[in-house]
Amino acid sequence: MKNKYFFPLLLLALTFTLNVFAQTAPNFTITTSGGQTKKLYEDYLDLNKTVVLKLFFTQCPPCQQIAPAVENLYQQWGGGNGEVEFISLAIYTNSGNTNAGVAAFKTQYGTTFPGAGYDGGSVAAAQPYTSSQFGTFEGTPTFVVIAPNKTVQFNPEGVTLAEKIVALDSAIVATGKFKTSPFKLRGSVKGNYGGCDFLTLFSDFGIHDTILGNFEFSPAANTPPGSYILSPKSWEESPVNGVSTFDLVLIQKHILGREILNNTFKEIAADANKSGTISTIDMVSIRKVILGVDSIFLGGRSFVFVPLRAPGYPMPPFQLPLTADVDSLDYVAVKIGDVSGSALCQGFRSNATEEHSVFTMQANDKLLRAGETTTINLQSQTDLATNGCQMSFKINEDLISVRDFSSQMLEGFSKDNWFQTKGNLNISWNNEKCDIVKNQNIFTVTVTAHKDLWLSDALQLDRTRINPEIYPQSNDFAEENYQVIDFSFKRNLPANDLQFYPNPVRENGSVLLVQLEEAAPMSVEIYNFLGQKVKTVFNGEGNKGTNQLIINLSDVSSGTYTIRVTTQKDNARSVKAVKL
Repeated sequence: MKNKYFFPLLLLALTFTLNVFAQTAPNFTITTSGGQTKKLYEDYLDLNKTVVLKLFFTQCPPCQQIAPAVENLYQQWGGGNGEVEFISLAIYTNSGNTNAGVAAFKTQYGTTFPGAGYDGGSVAAAQPYTSSQFGTFEGTPTFVVIAPNKTVQFNPEGVTLAEKIVALDSAIVATGKFKTSPFKLRGSVKGNYGGCDFLTLFSDFGIHDTILGNFEFSPAANTPPGSYILSPKSWEESPVNGVSTFDLVLIQKHILGREILNNTFKEIAADANKSGTISTIDMVSIRKVILGVDSIFLGGRSFVFVPLRAPGYPMPPFQLPLTADVDSLDYVAVKIGDVSGSALCQGFRSNATEEHSVFTMQANDKLLRAGETTTINLQSQTDLATNGCQMSFKINEDLISVRDFSSQMLEGFSKDNWFQTKGNLNISWNNEKCDIVKNQNIFTVTVTAHKDLWLSDALQLDRTRINPEIYPQSNDFAEENYQVIDFSFKRNLPANDLQFYPNPVRENGSVLLVQLEEAAPMSVEIYNFLGQKVKTVFNGEGNKGTNQLIINLSDVSSGTYTIRVTTQKDNARSVKAVKL
């Protein structure tokens, strides 16, 4: 006869078994022996931490014996600073298992993780596990591993205490945590020329820090085991930092065999396209960055980091977790294109700022009419044998358009040596040698005016992106050798001439230029078309040379007027002015 209770009893047993394994760790609140109130969920699990409970009592010999090994494992998992926390819970209510007794146990056996006695709520917190709710409780020490999702691994077993530690370690790994390495990576990242120590070190296993030359760190607690490569990155990626036409002069000397680069790091800096050789192609690449044709070097990097510990780049991979400290991870930061070593490091030069002499260029200023195209010659004020030069002009594109920029004096100068972008006209040229002759045309610029203006109102030397430099011919290229370029316009009006612009008159006035051979009393008066004087603009002493006056017609009606200039030394001169 079949037992009518068999199937219900089987169903009840299955239900009980499923409930046991489906249960999650209940929350608890304890006060630790250090006086801190801690909640299992809020302070640990909800913060994605794994919790290891050590169920013990202070008089337990096996608990005392295993304490150093447990502390060592605790430190391997970050000593409470990572994503794993250990908590010891006393399971008895006798006098030795108070918070004071637990504190004494920690001191005697060198444990540092939190613990609680029965007066701190330990018995209630341990009760679900000592009552065999999660598995058979067989005595102390018993360990309980609670994952962030609140699932429980009860009593990871081992025959010996050492095996128990290994089982406990594996149970923590099973919660998705990775052990913090107790060992460190140490090294340095330094600029080749004594500067640029301000660098960011990063790796594909999440380590990153802003450092000054030297670094020391351990892999993060959540770093999975495996093979990883450490790579430094510069604090800035400005390609033009430290890169000038002087570097092209040095590279050309090297290519021609005139002056060989005597440093491996300089050769790396010169190899802008990372081909392994230095050629004119590298010079083209660097010049394009100087001129602004290209905004980055090949690969988008501004620095190359050369390891000193082993040949080749990058350094050999590291196996995590580390089994010992790794020292002498030393890198040299080489700025691409910066052969001379003039790169700035977060606003500080890597060497002392030096005084440089001035090379002066001048051009005759011109009064341009709207729609007029004209050619301006830029002349040297000194003789100079040079290897190269660079400069940038600020162009007001609302006032003028640049049609051409050329040089008959500089050998080999072509359209590849200048580039106009974002309101700037950038120039970079170098050659073996060129003799610049005083008062001769170095450059010729052709422009078209959009409004009546003086050319000097729309074209000025710009020092913000490219330092204006010219490099004298020299046999010594050990140090950066250049003269600072200065440029100015001069207005040479004929004797006793008048210039008036713009015309028609602007709302805020136009400029009248009066050229006098020598100082003299002068009056400036305005007459209407009937010959009637409207007003006197100036009556006083005129200076020798060019006198500049603002003519404002905002207080008169529209029409054509005559501006008359009279001095005691010559006859009256006049110019027409139109007010719209």
